[in-house]
Amino acid sequence: MNYLLYNPISCNGRGMRLKDKALKKLKDKFDNLIAINQLTLDFESFKDKIFEGDNVIVCGGDGTLNHFVNMINKYPIKAKCFMYALGTGNDFFNDLNEKEFTPIDKYIYNLPKLKVNNSEYLFINNVGYGLDGETCRICDESKKNKRKKNYRLVALKLLLKSYKPRNCKICVDGITKEFENVFIAPTMHGRYYGGGMMVAPDQIRGSHELT
Repeated sequence: MNYLLYNPISCNGRGMRLKDKALKKLKDKFDNLIAINQLTLDFESFKDKIFEGDNVIVCGGDGTLNHFVNMINKYPIKAKCFMYALGTGNDFFNDLNEKEFTPIDKYIYNLPKLKVNNSEYLFINNVGYGLDGETCRICDESKKNKRKKNYRLVALKLLLKSYKPRNCKICVDGITKEFENVFIAPTMHGRYYGGGMMVAPDQIRGSHELT
């Protein structure tokens, strides 16, 4: 079987309409493609319906993909996985230098982990601390209120007006260093974040094993 997992709120709420576009474009590649809302999908039950030889296409953007990798980390599936990019930022696709559709199996396992309030999450692109985290929070709130704000403009406004830098401790490879007046401290798995900003140009996705 072939499954298209879509996110109805991706791409500023246009996910349903763009899902139909993906179904049309992929009909020649995958027979009997079944569309399923990823946000309401019970992955624990879904995994028992997936067998070797099946295909799963994630249809959405970076957020949709990040949700997917965390689900298959909890409930592994045997299918081959692909992505049809329909997000607003598409930093994952920028990193791969892809435009719309690509296999993703080699990129969605052995991912770095983040622990927040005793809960553990994987991340596909990056984790943003400081100015980036606050910018993302504001942008996410604007989506809920249907008044989407531009990431770069929000970040610039915070930088010029209201954001106060923090002191922080950063540990890399067991070595801890302290910094003062820090505006931003991203942890990068890919090269891009924020919809195309290349902040880690020397990073090569999948170049090392993660444990």
